[in-house]
Amino acid sequence: MAIYGGFAGTEENLKERNPDPATNGTVLSGDLNGDDLLGVGGSHATRGDNCFHVVEGSGTDSVAILDGFTITGGRADGSRQYDCGGGLYNYQGSPTITNCIFKNNSAKRCGGAIHNDYHSNPTLINCAFVGNAADEGGALHNFMNSNPILTNCMFAGNSAIQDGGAMCNRSCKPIMINCTFGGNSANGTGGGIYNVDSNPSLSNCILWGNRDGGDVVTTAQIHNQGGMPVFKYCCIEDDVPGDGNVPAGEGNIDTDPLFVRDPDDGGDGWHSGDNDDFGNLHLKTGSPCIDAANTALVSQDVIDLDNDGNRFEPVPLDLDLYPRFVDEPTTPDTGKDYPPIVDIGAYEYQPDCNRNGISDACDIDCSSHDGRCDVPGCGSSGDCNHNGIPDECEPDSDNDSVPDVCEFIYGDFDLDGDVDQEDFGQLQACYSGSGETAEGGCEKADLNFDSTVDISDYKMFRNCMTGANMPADPHCIN
Repeated sequence: MAIYGGFAGTEENLKERNPDPATNGTVLSGDLNGDDLLGVGGSHATRGDNCFHVVEGSGTDSVAILDGFTITGGRADGSRQYDCGGGLYNYQGSPTITNCIFKNNSAKRCGGAIHNDYHSNPTLINCAFVGNAADEGGALHNFMNSNPILTNCMFAGNSAIQDGGAMCNRSCKPIMINCTFGGNSANGTGGGIYNVDSNPSLSNCILWGNRDGGDVVTTAQIHNQGGMPVFKYCCIEDDVPGDGNVPAGEGNIDTDPLFVRDPDDGGDGWHSGDNDDFGNLHLKTGSPCIDAANTALVSQDVIDLDNDGNRFEPVPLDLDLYPRFVDEPTTPDTGKDYPPIVDIGAYEYQPDCNRNGISDACDIDCSSHDGRCDVPGCGSSGDCNHNGIPDECEPDSDNDSVPDVCEFIYGDFDLDGDVDQEDFGQLQACYSGSGETAEGGCEKADLNFDSTVDISDYKMFRNCMTGANMPADPHCIN
């Protein structure tokens, strides 16, 4: 069974749906009376009617799909089995959970949002865990060889009375890729992650600003009671940020990731009143996590997140459903593998070179209706060389509103102000023919940027040809 939310009601097929649960909100709520007060914990009187589990995934396999929902109001406060997994209870179940928000769920014992018990191996992609609480594992609790795989997941403002503010692992090996843990807390140990005889694997992840009952910042991010986590290209806070004393493993850093806004419980703890601010864990300009991960470690797109029919490519979108592989041109690539280098964390930094409040990708293309880029002002910028940077942000030495890098588009290869026979000679010299890659140095003759210099480029050049000493027309192609 596959269950999908996020429909506006006008779609004719699944691909037309916007899966972001924040857009066309589809809510699965355990608040049966609809009277939960904002900012109150699971023990509050208004939650006495709430169900033990909002969703149950026991006995399922990966073809059972839950996609596009906000799951909230679960209160697992019963006896055994009914005291774990307020949002989702999972016994020997391995469903696929995608594009979901788990918010304000609680459990008396373990797993405020999700409890995975006894060989449960769910796949979680693009999920956010916010404001959940339990005695152990405020958001996620994994028990007895339960090994979930998490990709592009975010944990903020989750709390535990004992251990594991965001996650607790007992005898498990969860895999986390491009996940962010920030502002989670535990009264005991492991404000971010608490491990007992467990060996989690974290790649391209951030653990920053998590706190526990101790005074050691490092173990507040992740605390190990047996077992040994594996870190690769992670940003992990320690007691002296930036000193380079990082966990063993390739590419790890200990420098402030520069969240847009740090989570803040208002000084009275999470779930106490309406002053909880779960922050904004996107990366600010200048973050050391930009272009600093390992592209080769990004998960395979097994669910076809972008609906392009390719399930063998790396996951192409981030938690916001923005493009995952975006280069920030002013930031040195400190990560690894082929460019563009992916960012550390659940969110890919989206450059805004003209500072108009719209990401460069959305400046260039509005994309689908009701999508992330469907905002006022989208699609108003050109991108003449298809490099993802709006034309107005490219150097323009002659101030003709045509980026220097694109002057060649108009055929003036020798930059003498006209498009004439000499320019045509350069085009002929670079002619490769359809399907054949143009030789190095002939990039300027590839007028349509398809890596070949062929009849299509000739036709574009012909439209731009003016003759000797006749000024080039900057609008000839259009």
